[in-house]
Amino acid sequence: VVMTMQPWHGSVHAALPENLRSQLRVVVMVHPHMNVLARVMLAASGFTEHGPIATRLEKFYAYAKDTLSAQAHYDFGLRSLVLVLRRAAAGRFAEPKEAEQTIVVRALREVNIGMLTIDDHPLFVGLMHDFFPGGPNVDKVEQPARVEALREATEFFKLDGESIMAVRWAEKLKMLVTTLEHRQCIALVGPTLSGKSTMLECAMRTRVTLGGNKKVVYRMNPKALSPEQLFGMLDPATSDWVEGGFSATWRKACRLALYQDSWLVLDG
Repeated sequence: VVMTMQPWHGSVHAALPENLRSQLRVVVMVHPHMNVLARVMLAASGFTEHGPIATRLEKFYAYAKDTLSAQAHYDFGLRSLVLVLRRAAAGRFAEPKEAEQTIVVRALREVNIGMLTIDDHPLFVGLMHDFFPGGPNVDKVEQPARVEALREATEFFKLDGESIMAVRWAEKLKMLVTTLEHRQCIALVGPTLSGKSTMLECAMRTRVTLGGNKKVVYRMNPKALSPEQLFGMLDPATSDWVEGGFSATWRKACRLALYQDSWLVLDG
């Protein structure tokens, strides 16, 4: 049994009970060596320039953390770096003849670009050009299958306009579909009637087109339920656990076959 904790977050779950602590051996990690980790993962994925690329990635994330604004959802630490390395490894195996710098820059954009605010977006792109000079414009290098699936989805919902708003909406849809390839939980943030639900429907259709998996959607309004009804509670009379609506739906979705995509949508 391995337990990982981040006590500096100040969470109430940071302190383990004494009877559980006595059964575990404590290993303290002060700070991960991101350069060594990136170099090993890149070398294992077949990158010949793993040393220089790892050094650039380490410095890039350090500068991004200091340069961009402080947002609660930003993550420029080890978790984000590992996602970039995994995306780069997948790109290396899919396109072994493609330039290594192109693969890494594309992985950086796919993992991070969707979470940036409108003010931080040009700063992030500028940092990429600084640390990876002379690299290609990866905005124009797209997977043909993904482009075709996005076009089919937008045409199905009659959203294939050429106005500025339609182009920006399609760009956000592409970011969402790309993010869904490496994350299982996302949050769509925007004002009322900005197209969040429609964008999610387009993303679902795109995923079905790309993967061919049947989609199963579970919808609920989280504002209509209390936290106890949503996540569950401990019955004060019997001390039995009463399962909530969200946890029960999650359990049901996990029992489905692997060839089905389960979507748990909290739309309220």
